Amino acid sequence: MSKKSILVYLAVAALAALVFSACGGGQKAPTTADGKPLTLVVLMDRGLDGKTPDEQNQLNQLGDFHETNLIAALKDRGYNASLITSAAEYKPAAGLYLLKVQVVKYNPGAASLDVHYELYSTDPAAPFYAKDGGRASSIDWPKLTRTVDAEMIADVTSQLAAQPK
Repeated sequence: MSKKSILVYLAVAALAALVFSACGGGQKAPTTADGKPLTLVVLMDRGLDGKTPDEQNQLNQLGDFHETNLIAALKDRGYNASLITSAAEYKPAAGLYLLKVQVVKYNPGAASLDVHYELYSTDPAAPFYAKDGGRASSIDWPKLTRTVDAEMIADVTSQLAAQPK
């Protein structure tokens, strides 16, 4: 194998690893005691309050993509996942968790996205876990959103795996 072939092979392998990790590859979703997948219902707050109409349009564009990507990435990890539109739709049950995600700050020009997320179980009024996350990057906003989602899912998966079954 020539030196050029080896470099091409290594570049392709590195790219494949990057794509795999950015698309939610990694640890699979934890399961219930009887081996069934956990269910996550996602409530997204797009952060529209107090924003100008132009900012709201940008946040809605981001929100449409973010919601679709997050649900698909959670399903790829092995979760039963769906989107809800209000906290009242969450009815606590064994193996069911609520993930609230709030867009805290979004800058499409600088490609930065900050989120706050919380996990709820049997008490819908008090999260058992909360964290701030986000990134700033020179990549385009869809890739940035995928990266933020992948990091959030990895963190949520670790937290849920630590919960008693």
